[in-house]
Amino acid sequence: MTLPGLGFTLDRSYAATPERVWAQWTDPELLASWFCPNPDLPTTCDLDVRPGGAWRVVMGEWAVGGRYVEVSPVTR
Repeated sequence: MTLPGLGFTLDRSYAATPERVWAQWTDPELLASWFCPNPDLPTTCDLDVRPGGAWRVVMGEWAVGGRYVEVSPVTR
């Protein structure tokens, strides 16, 4: 389902290098380690990190996903 005009911007500061933050958001294993912190639930992270690519995270019965609009390695 797509709702026009809905979206979000994530703006955070981390005590980490941009390369490390990029890896945490774009490597499925790294993303699962913090985005899905319950090790008892089966977790799947599918990331097609490119403009128009889909992402989907499934943790147990809960799922979330979307499409990448802009992708600039390490910066966006």
